[in-house]
Amino acid sequence: MAYVTFIHGMANKPPYEPLKASWCNALSTSDPARGSAAPVGNPGLDLSLTGIGFDMTYWADVLYAVPEAVKEGVEEMFAALESVIEGRPLGKGKRGAAPKWRGQLKSKAEKDFVAAVEKEVKGRLDGYLAVNSKTKRRTKLTKEAQRNELRLPEFIQKPILEEFLRDVHHYFYSVDYPTKIRRAWINVYDKYDPVVGFDPKFANDYKRDGKVAVKDINEQNWGKWRHNIVKYLSGPLLRAQMREALK
Repeated sequence: MAYVTFIHGMANKPPYEPLKASWCNALSTSDPARGSAAPVGNPGLDLSLTGIGFDMTYWADVLYAVPEAVKEGVEEMFAALESVIEGRPLGKGKRGAAPKWRGQLKSKAEKDFVAAVEKEVKGRLDGYLAVNSKTKRRTKLTKEAQRNELRLPEFIQKPILEEFLRDVHHYFYSVDYPTKIRRAWINVYDKYDPVVGFDPKFANDYKRDGKVAVKDINEQNWGKWRHNIVKYLSGPLLRAQMREALK
């Protein structure tokens, strides 16, 4: 029987109920305004009316004692980054730096793993690198517009990188068995999403018994800040894939 499990991303989040409600609302809104135009024929997917069970895997409270405040109905921490990029003031309630977790790394293998991931990510961020889909080689972006689209201010980039490294470490070293995916894995991405835009496709990274197991779909969001779950959940291609998977 079909079942939907929402899983939030890294860093602190609002409380469980408001967070889940905001995701469900974004998914269920028919013909949401995506930027300057509202697409025609993009009905919402209201899971509460389908009879399909759904819930959210909420794990922010494992690392944070107090949940993040809900801001204007937007559930993710990147709302603050969108404000900075679009020139709006952050206001009160600035986020603190990531917890001091590096001193708790137990083995050389863990330390080497974190260092390797950090070097890889920093290399891409500092050099504004992109991966050529055909040659798989990394090249420096030459167009100023492309670099500006993906660039993050240094004071934002550092704490995000620290939280990313911590969460990646905890994912690989704090779990005994990440569950094997048995059904279709659909990866919906926006190529201008600064979090995934350097290498947004998964099909060439994950295989099952040597065969392609992931279907990559490009669906562009809108605005200067694209890493936003509300925008992703309003996409007609994402919704179509969800409907197909839930049959």
